[in-house]
Amino acid sequence: MGVGLNLIGQLAAPQELENWFNAVWDWLGKSYPGMASGAGLGKTPDDEYLNVTLRFHPAADPVKLWLSDAQVLHVSAETASAGPGYHLFLCDVFWTMAETFGISWAPEDDESDPDRSNPTFFSKDPEQAYYEMFSWLASMAASASIMSSSGTFRLAMSPSYQFFSEQALITSMGPRSAAWLKEVAKNPGAGADVFPWLKPDAGAEYLLNRALCHMWTDIRWCKPIADGDEILMRNVLFLLKEAYKLDPALNYPWREWAEIMAYAKVEDELSPMVRKNAVAAPISEPIGYRRRELRVMLDQGWSVLIPGSFSESGTFDPATMNHNWQFWNDELMIWFTTYPTYGDASGNIMPVNEAIKELDELQKNLGDFVEEDSSGKVWRRTFMSGDPQKSDSFRFSSILLVPGRLAMTHVFSQKKDDLDSAIGFFKAVDNTAGNSIKYLDQPRWPRVDLVSNN
Repeated sequence: MGVGLNLIGQLAAPQELENWFNAVWDWLGKSYPGMASGAGLGKTPDDEYLNVTLRFHPAADPVKLWLSDAQVLHVSAETASAGPGYHLFLCDVFWTMAETFGISWAPEDDESDPDRSNPTFFSKDPEQAYYEMFSWLASMAASASIMSSSGTFRLAMSPSYQFFSEQALITSMGPRSAAWLKEVAKNPGAGADVFPWLKPDAGAEYLLNRALCHMWTDIRWCKPIADGDEILMRNVLFLLKEAYKLDPALNYPWREWAEIMAYAKVEDELSPMVRKNAVAAPISEPIGYRRRELRVMLDQGWSVLIPGSFSESGTFDPATMNHNWQFWNDELMIWFTTYPTYGDASGNIMPVNEAIKELDELQKNLGDFVEEDSSGKVWRRTFMSGDPQKSDSFRFSSILLVPGRLAMTHVFSQKKDDLDSAIGFFKAVDNTAGNSIKYLDQPRWPRVDLVSNN
């Protein structure tokens, strides 16, 4: 179990979550200006209660808050991915919140509820927080070192994306070597640089490391395409600039700093100095996992491999239980839609060869048949539609099928020659993670019956 917080608090008076949190959000903005980067209200299929999520750092999972009744507040936060400084910051936030909003935190009861072990929260001892965080790091490094021969290990990274590197370890502060893992397993202090928020303050190192996290995992290294791309770039430039003002002697990523300035078309008083330092900077691996392909993990076990420069968005339709994703750049637009898991009450799933026979209705209006491939983990049938006399009307479509699960993909392009690129995308779609998904009692998709008659 990683280091984190699992708190239960008694509110002074009954509350409705959304109204209560509006007051909390206003308080956070005044008490911790610039620290909370975003908030959301919602409920996933795994959640029993409506909850609020708070983002304080790009390397950390959102903090989750919910009310199990009108006066019982729950807080859940994983803090190891960002570091001991982040952990101590959250402890301060929730102790100060308790004083401000009249919350009484329930004391520890490790024997009856081990998930609520929060010794660093109640002891208010920074040394204990650092000890537990570095003990966790040593344990993770030892495990990763053992597994490094069989592939790359990912340390506290978002499950939504799978980044790639030739190094043994992927972290939010960049990849680390097998030698680094062995050293940190013996001497965890040698791995302090993997924590983007090491100290509890918000000084120059905090600002620089926050920018580096965005640069490694979020920045798309091309001109801004989607809404938010330029905003993110400008935010990174702001963090770098503010860090430099506080401490010019830190090790700044000069080449990437200049690169982002060029993409965002930003010119300020530091620009000449940044470009000069970028030219003189030693050659090294450029920052940014999104300079290469990445695998995006979707629902029902599906995942897709896309260029890291592609923008992306997604929607969910609760009426049909369908997820829709869009991935695009200046030349291609990809629509990927997944459908629920189907089966009978006993969990029986229609075999793929039987389900294929039921797809005639789905194939109408998809275009001309191109090919069928059943050699991989995902059966697929590909079609192409479009007018060769026009330059903007090509659609490449693929039906993707594994036992009990169906996905539909459309690739839109201005060039017929992009058929090869589209087929490459279809071939890279995977559903390995779906092997562990059991039958879900969900509405059928009305056009195709994938329910077993057994």
